[in-house]
Amino acid sequence: MTGKHSLPRLWLPALILLMCCRLTLRAQDAAWLSPEWMQDVTLPAGAYDGGGRQVHVGKFKVSWEEGSLVENLQFRMEGEAQFSATRCHFRRLGVGLTLWARMDLTDCVVEGANFQKINPWFDTSKPSTKWRFNNCVIAGSFMGDKFTVVDCSVRAMNCTFLDMKMPVIWYRDNDVVNQARQDWLKFEKCRFVNCEVSEELLVASIDCVFENCRYAGSHKSFIATIKTPWAVTAYWSGRTVPGYEDGNLKVTFPSTIPNFKAGSTLAYTLKGKQLVMTGVQPAGPAVAVASQQPPAAPPAPDKPKPETPAAPVAPNEKISGTSGASAVPLPKKSSAVNALLVIDLPGQGVAGAAAKLSAVALPIDPLASTEVGFNQVVGPMMHAALKEVVKCLQIRYQGWPRGQKIELAFADKFVPKDGPSAAVACALLLDSMLGDYELDPGLAITGDLNADGSVQPIGGVSGKIRGATKAKCRRVAVPAKNESAVGDVLVLEGPEPLVRIEVFSIDTFDSAKALARKLPETEAGKAEQLFSSDPAVAPNLAQAGLLFDDARRLLLPGGKFDNNLLRDRTVQAKLREILKLQPNHLSAKFLLAAAAGVLPVKLSLQGSIDAMDDAAESLLQAIQSKEVGDMTKVAHDDLGKAVFKLKGSRSRMDPRIHPALDALTIFGQELRTWQDSPPRTQARAEKMAAVLMAAAAEANRQRSVLMNNRDVVEELMK
Repeated sequence: MTGKHSLPRLWLPALILLMCCRLTLRAQDAAWLSPEWMQDVTLPAGAYDGGGRQVHVGKFKVSWEEGSLVENLQFRMEGEAQFSATRCHFRRLGVGLTLWARMDLTDCVVEGANFQKINPWFDTSKPSTKWRFNNCVIAGSFMGDKFTVVDCSVRAMNCTFLDMKMPVIWYRDNDVVNQARQDWLKFEKCRFVNCEVSEELLVASIDCVFENCRYAGSHKSFIATIKTPWAVTAYWSGRTVPGYEDGNLKVTFPSTIPNFKAGSTLAYTLKGKQLVMTGVQPAGPAVAVASQQPPAAPPAPDKPKPETPAAPVAPNEKISGTSGASAVPLPKKSSAVNALLVIDLPGQGVAGAAAKLSAVALPIDPLASTEVGFNQVVGPMMHAALKEVVKCLQIRYQGWPRGQKIELAFADKFVPKDGPSAAVACALLLDSMLGDYELDPGLAITGDLNADGSVQPIGGVSGKIRGATKAKCRRVAVPAKNESAVGDVLVLEGPEPLVRIEVFSIDTFDSAKALARKLPETEAGKAEQLFSSDPAVAPNLAQAGLLFDDARRLLLPGGKFDNNLLRDRTVQAKLREILKLQPNHLSAKFLLAAAAGVLPVKLSLQGSIDAMDDAAESLLQAIQSKEVGDMTKVAHDDLGKAVFKLKGSRSRMDPRIHPALDALTIFGQELRTWQDSPPRTQARAEKMAAVLMAAAAEANRQRSVLMNNRDVVEELMK
């Protein structure tokens, strides 16, 4: 009898639990499928597409389980409703909070948000709505153009904001500083990238880092006054912003590296045009919102938004050798080299810089494949280039070390870095550690690298040569396929830059290594004895260097360049001897050409495109805004400089870019007309706006024609 009745007793609790689960799931489904949610709702992990519909939530809680992907959904949260999520991904999400409602996001990625308070009531005794963001990545948009203190309590801790205009904070009812000190208004240890930032937001920031941001100054939205002295420190990289004092407010923009980490620790990448957070995979197919309501009228088309750039690669993403690769020793545990990079400075074009790049090896599991990675955030192209470097060295050494973690670090950690141009420098660092040799601290080098060891061309050569010269490097190495870009230096600046630094070309990793190995200490007079027994070092490199020093002294009497001295026979003889010793010595080659009067008179195709883009940066940004109101906000001085540069450089440009350059010039002239004689009537405003938009469209079309021309593409890819 006991055995007969034990089975029902065991199944009864399970049956009750199953029934409860089914009831819970049905309740959740009912809530999800309804335009009104009138109970606490926890959505299971999955992919949800709301189709742009709006959901009204009463005084209840809405939460999303980890791993959910939520798209195209608008929420109206009433009363004390709460919206919360951890490790979820939201796209085109709208959340409107009424009085006393709250939103909490932790470890989330948000794209295209529309967060705002949606009724006019506020509570003078406490914050009316609460918004909390912890360790989130937020891209494209955030809250409305402005939000008011007391109406909105916003606190963002360790968040990263990408590519957006940050809202202006409106302070009111008491001293601004007193409000900025409150725990419910704070942006602490956040990282802002490619954002527009106002003084009002800086007042509420603590230990924040700003990369390639635009400073909009004050919007004079302080309804209250700054009664208490207040100092703001904004760690700023990219375009230089001068500090200032305004009454009791002091704002400084140091470019030094702070001693703290700012921004989200989430690892995120870009797939297509969408941000993807590593480790968050939505479960199951997308669920669509359904209801018995008639279909809504099609929404008005969104204003075009700029594409989100490729997301940076987090510093914890490492590259290992191939599984099963033979173990090889790593006798040297550290190394350093000067890598040449181009840094984009908004409003100022690009600047070349010689950035010290170092490597250090740290022990890990002795049997684990050695890992290589940057200890700071870099762009996806730089990360991809490092993968090719690791492949190249595995092939060269027929194996890969074990038991080490190699960290690569730029001296300046807070200037954004991307592109493949540091690949050769990275390869030299790792090769010097594997081969146990020293690198020349006086050399700066740039170039992309394929796994087969071939050096590929890069951009911004003229700027990089300037950067190496400013860093007081003695020599600089550039890809052989960029030789025409060295000729561009002569067109733009004349021969002097090539007198002040030795420029070499490299076509393989071996040629780069030959230039990069540190020269032995020796007396200058015995330099001819060097390298006779070392085939790994460029033969006669030291002799060529001594001859170039002699030629430089003759060409720079008293430290000032004299172009006429290029015709001096002694100078020319030394330059010819240098080319015999080092056929890849581009400084000697182009200086001899200048002496013979056979200088290039026009920029190369790539140099012409770079020069056009540099001159017209403010115009290109205006065109990308696609809105007349934004176009006409270009600073008048920047606009004048852009038009002047475009007109002045036209004769030196490759004729193939003239149509694109002329279209940009016309657009700039139309902008100047608008600014100098703004329309005073609606009819004239509409007419001028049509002309301006037509000029922008033509500039876009001409550039598209240029960059899709088969001959142009083939030449750029050589």
